[in-house]
This record gives sequence, C-alpha cells and structure tokens, in this order.
Amino acid sequence: MIKILTLNIENPSLERVKKLIEWVKNRSEDVFVFTETKNSKGCNYLEEYFKTNKTNLFSEEIKYYVLFPKPVDNNYGVMCISKFPLTLGVSPFSKNDSFYSRYLNFNVKKENKIIHILGLYVPSRDQTEEKIQRKKRFLEKVQIEILKEKNNISIVCGDLNIISKTHIPYYKFFQNWEYDFYDHLINNEFIDAYSYFNPNKKEYSWVGRTNNGYRYDYFFVAKRILGSCVHCYFDHSTRYTKLSDHSAIILEILDKGEIEV
Repeated sequence: MIKILTLNIENPSLERVKKLIEWVKNRSEDVFVFTETKNSKGCNYLEEYFKTNKTNLFSEEIKYYVLFPKPVDNNYGVMCISKFPLTLGVSPFSKNDSFYSRYLNFNVKKENKIIHILGLYVPSRDQTEEKIQRKKRFLEKVQIEILKEKNNISIVCGDLNIISKTHIPYYKFFQNWEYDFYDHLINNEFIDAYSYFNPNKKEYSWVGRTNNGYRYDYFFVAKRILGSCVHCYFDHSTRYTKLSDHSAIILEILDKGEIEV
C-alpha cells in the first residue's frame, strides 16, 4: 500500500511549521504533497528538517526525500516530502517564471514501481482582470501539458482552486474556463477519486468566512491505475486544529502491477 496526502499548508510560520513537522512524523502516509509553499523561513525550515533528519516512527528509522523548487520573488509553490525516493520531472515553466514552482512534476519510486505525479497549486483569483488572466493563463498551460503527457501522468493532485459544474452549493462567480479545467481532466481519462469513492458525500476542503464550503483540493487518477486505488477521503483535523485553513485529502493505492514502469 502507498498512501499519498495533499494539503494546502498556508505558508506556515516557524511556530506552526514545527507543529506540522510533528504531525507529519506521526502520520502513516508515505508521500506528502504540500501546496501554498513559499521561499519563506517556515517552508525552508520544513524542507531542511526533512532533508537532514531521520525520524523514529514505531521504532523504525525513516529517511525522507524532499523536492522543493523555490518560488521566485513573492510567489507560491508546491513541496513534496516522501518516504520513498523522488525524481524531479520537466516543468513547462522556466525557473524565473512566476508559475514555475506551482507545477511540480515528479516520480515516486518504491522498489521497481514508479508513480508519476503532477502536484499543482492553481492561483486563486478575485474580480480584478489581472488575477483572472493570471489564473486563466496557468490553467490553459497546464491543460496543454496534461494533454501531451496524459499517458505518463498517473496522478494529478493539489489545491486546484476549481470546482465542478455539479458542485453543491452552486457558486455563480466561477467562469466557464474554470469548470473547463475539471472537465479537461475527466475528458482525458482522469477520475476524480474523491467523487468515485464517495458518490453520496458532500464534504469541503476549504470553508470561507461566510461558512460557504468549497472542494478545492483533489486527487485525479489516471483511469489505467484506478483498479489499484483503494480509497480517497478527507481528514478535516487539519482545519479543526488550525494546522491549516484547508482539510487534507488522502489517496490509498495498492502497489501492484498496474503502477509498474
């Protein structure tokens, strides 16, 4: 079994990142895909801790592997911490591009098996034209890359800042091009794992100040590996304990033939 968790960590302070580290050390997941990271004291501390420390968990010594392409300027990105070796894939964005660190293309290797994961932190937006165009440009570029690489990518995950057309409640301020990104994944043989395993549930990964809920955080799995997937579910404790303002979402996969190289 391989367990993968994704969580928006909300660019933690040093104080909160130390709590996050203890939380990670006591989790059973193998791969952590963290979004809303930054080239900040908190995120750099998180990276260095897991790069340089081994942790005793149930009397076992665990080595962690870390990928953290540093965001340029004041931009956000994605970090991966894993109990299995990681290799960084190619990004469609140059290192000085503001989108560079929002697109983390990587492989997780467990013995002779490799899972190709695309971790994303899609920009949020408001009603300003600048923020609308920023999000739209990022989504359009990612759609092109997914279309090119869909036979290689096994999982797309992260804080996508989108919802589906069937999201309950319905929010009228989302635009068609935002819904199109969700549909693009579905039309290219990716499955919304949470919806697949929980067809009758209505849960949210982020709740706004007006108590409106949004399912912003996702695991999309390639149809070819769906038979290896066991479950996909939320852990809301991260919100309740204020470790983050988002809930974590977890995907469980059997490491059998369907994910071999």
